[in-house]
Amino acid sequence: MCGSSRSERSNPSSRYGPAGGIQVPYWEKILLIAASAFDMAGLGYLGVDVVIDREQGPPLLELNAQPGLDIQIAQYGWASLKA
Repeated sequence: MCGSSRSERSNPSSRYGPAGGIQVPYWEKILLIAASAFDMAGLGYLGVDVVIDREQGPPLLELNAQPGLDIQIAQYGWASLKA
């Protein structure tokens, strides 16, 4: 894969334990996209959705002005979020 990648060993917000050294392709470019979107939006807080395409790299999918757990709560309920 093109671009730099970063190896992640764990997700501190996950209850599922170590990530097993997953390589995140285009990591530095993804961070730049997210930071640029934050600067342009001027909202102070937002979610940035990025996908990874083999030919195009990491295009920006969408910005979320109020990111949260609404979809997860609607689908699974509050009980599923309690660990």
